[in-house]
Amino acid sequence: MKEYAMISILLLLLTLFASPADVKTVNPDKPLNGAWDFKLEKTWTIDKAGKDALAAPAIVVSDDGTVCVRDWKNRSYYLFNSSGAFKKAFGKPGEGPGEIRWHALPSFAIHNTFIAADMDRLHFFNHEGVFIKSIPHMFPGREPLLFIDEDQLIAAPLFNFPEGKGNIYLCNLKTTEKKSIREFTVDSHENRRGPVPHLFGLSPMPVVGYDDADRKLYVGVNDSYVIYVVDLKGNILNTFSLDRKKREISVEALKKQLDAIDPGGPNSETVKLLPRELTHFRKIQIINGLVYVFQDNFGINWDNQQIDIFSPEGKYLYRSVIKPDNGSHIYFSPNNFLIKNGHMYAVLEDAEGEIVIVKYKITLPEELSR
Repeated sequence: MKEYAMISILLLLLTLFASPADVKTVNPDKPLNGAWDFKLEKTWTIDKAGKDALAAPAIVVSDDGTVCVRDWKNRSYYLFNSSGAFKKAFGKPGEGPGEIRWHALPSFAIHNTFIAADMDRLHFFNHEGVFIKSIPHMFPGREPLLFIDEDQLIAAPLFNFPEGKGNIYLCNLKTTEKKSIREFTVDSHENRRGPVPHLFGLSPMPVVGYDDADRKLYVGVNDSYVIYVVDLKGNILNTFSLDRKKREISVEALKKQLDAIDPGGPNSETVKLLPRELTHFRKIQIINGLVYVFQDNFGINWDNQQIDIFSPEGKYLYRSVIKPDNGSHIYFSPNNFLIKNGHMYAVLEDAEGEIVIVKYKITLPEELSR
């Protein structure tokens, strides 16, 4: 009976990345070392970019600490120095050099270069917001997920999976070469219910983190808590999972969240089509060799952000729960938390609805010897 139960768990967790025998570490939902306290020390708070109040910000940070804020409602990009002082706005709407047609797509920081994804191009800016170049997309139907360097990126379809399948690609912008790293399968009831709105936190999607030091990818499809460690050729180096049940979301919470995203929209009908369970995670970061997995929070628990911390071998080491100041909650955005150079950046919303970006100095688990 025990063997049968274990096999059942593995089958439930597994996607087509590997066979059941390839999942090397199955962690119970209990960290080996208990809770981790980041010991947040607030460094600064940003509530405006010049005269513009922040409306819908997402953040990336360069190696030198410059903060780039993409605000899709304001249709602009903003730069702040490492001390939180506003530097400039750039990337205004348009189709000319350095102008951006659609500000809803993600941005990236590679060393001290910022890259803004657009409908059909990638725009490159230096850390002063000066336009460098634009490159046409080479991956129609796929979204850039992360950059390996300025010439190589990982791209994949986010939500649209014919027959529930998709591929994660390594794309080279110089050579235009595109090769599949891994094929994945989304095993979700969403694929069997007809047209369903795609929403971060509810719709299954591939999530990828990159270990720059060891040149390894940490890949998962977030409708199951299984993470695959692969090299840039697509070879599976390791796999690990967490035996965690999906969290349910109520109809009331769904309606409240949809009203916040689209006030006055056809949300009563939309709610009928949506899943009633949250996906497991939305972000993977590798810091000093440890793997940080950020839990999804769509519609529930906006008063905290949970982070699961794993060893490079996939052992579940720590659980951390980040709680904003009293009266604030986490702003709904796919890029509302980021750890960089011993600091944590968070997008929060206070009781009056004012949106701010907060930078904290943090204490990380001891750096691993390499």
